[in-house]
Amino acid sequence: MTWLPEVISVDLHEVGAELCDLTLILASDGIWDLWLFEEAFDAIMRPAGPGPSRTQPGEEVDAFFQESLKRGVDTFGDDADNMTGIVVYFSDSSGGGSTAKPAPTTPSSRQAL
Repeated sequence: MTWLPEVISVDLHEVGAELCDLTLILASDGIWDLWLFEEAFDAIMRPAGPGPSRTQPGEEVDAFFQESLKRGVDTFGDDADNMTGIVVYFSDSSGGGSTAKPAPTTPSSRQAL
């Protein structure tokens, strides 16, 4: 255990990643104590491409954090850890570089987290 953060920098272009539909989840241990990495990723993944299967931006994220609150109470009761998280969807649809668009949250989800 240390107070020093572990910082890793990766140039996504150098590793061959395309900035289309990349997703980043930053969360505290209060979230990660409740989810496996793959399970969390599956919960917040947006369907690829346009069409009726796509939901509004942020719906998956809101559902993920609401489920986290439920799991925290179910697992730890009143002793649930604090939960903080950010989900960033990256895209390069403009062809001019990457952009990150924050997913909107409802006032109730901001207050609950």
